[in-house]
Amino acid sequence: MSNVTTALTTLSQRVRYAQKRQLISTRDLASSVRQDPEKLAAWLETTDMSGTVFLAQLADVLSVNLSWLVTGLGSAERLEEELDSSDIELLSVVRNLSPMSRAALLNTAERMLDTEQTYLAQERSSQRS
Repeated sequence: MSNVTTALTTLSQRVRYAQKRQLISTRDLASSVRQDPEKLAAWLETTDMSGTVFLAQLADVLSVNLSWLVTGLGSAERLEEELDSSDIELLSVVRNLSPMSRAALLNTAERMLDTEQTYLAQERSSQRS
């Protein structure tokens, strides 16, 4: 992970970071989630969110949708597009690579995938014989 995002140890810090990235004021954020801005700010500062990481880990291990686990709304099924913690860690590393290193990594990953698919096809073929 990048040094910036790993230094954000509280939910409040991560929300503020995300707000800055998206250029969303606290007032607009509160309005979007139908909350009073003062109540939202106070909640972010006082709520113990140590369990949120645990919930994400539970959702990952149980292969369920984190949003469903937290809210009970929607489908429990994890969408294929949904990233697990190892996907997020890998993407975080890749984002910090130079464009040249990214291209080299992509090339290597594609060759590994081709090799793996060839091996699996040979395995299936030998099992049929």
